[in-house]
Amino acid sequence: MATKKTEIATVEQSLAVYPVLNPEESMNAMEVIETNLGANGVQIKNLDKVTVPPGGGKVFAVNPGDGEINVPTLTGIIVLAPEQNGFWAHSMEDEPNSAPVCFSNDGQVGVGRPGGNCLVCPNKEWGSDAKGKGKACRDLRPIFLLQPGDYLPIIVQTSRMSLKKLSAYFTLLARRGIPYYAAITEIGLAQAQNAGTPIYSVLTFAVKEVVPQEQRATLKSYQAALRCSLSAAPAPAVPASLPVEDEFDPFENDDPDSP
Repeated sequence: MATKKTEIATVEQSLAVYPVLNPEESMNAMEVIETNLGANGVQIKNLDKVTVPPGGGKVFAVNPGDGEINVPTLTGIIVLAPEQNGFWAHSMEDEPNSAPVCFSNDGQVGVGRPGGNCLVCPNKEWGSDAKGKGKACRDLRPIFLLQPGDYLPIIVQTSRMSLKKLSAYFTLLARRGIPYYAAITEIGLAQAQNAGTPIYSVLTFAVKEVVPQEQRATLKSYQAALRCSLSAAPAPAVPASLPVEDEFDPFENDDPDSP
């Protein structure tokens, strides 16, 4: 059982590593964001993105365009993990560079063709894809990961092969009574392979530490403010191309004025 001194040390360490856990720093963070980013607030296009490497890669490429480095793991607090949907009119094999014709930013309302209520859309039913084995409309779940010392998160794009891993991790946290935003999570990479397919990489998830109870209210307030800011910002536009490697990135080009 942890002693009182150990608990205090853990709290102080968490406050030092993740400044937004401190009420004053959290308020300062949102003030800085509002001052620097203006009325539109946080926009997805301005956040750094990290993708699952192709071909069974074992490292993440971070800080793109700003002294990019490769790291085997990412550690931080998952402040948001919205459920989204993307539907392509044709298979990737037939048209590998086509854009989805319908996209949902919240997993509930699709924009495009067919659009409308995702919950009753036939493209979300199992067996609706061209092969009759899966869903025609793909599940997407980007991870907004707040790293040590940062005021803004990065986005880790969850490959479709990693969705079950993420769901299992969130289920484990729920079983332990831990909201996902109250866990300091280590995200790694593992190689996998199905019969007759090349080796590919999947995300792995592990709890490194649990945010102390007394800091969770502050963190939840930061989370709510971030969600509100992202919701107020312009919705991401559908990208011009679909990476051949399998991964759709709805934030590749979210500027409606870009070609």
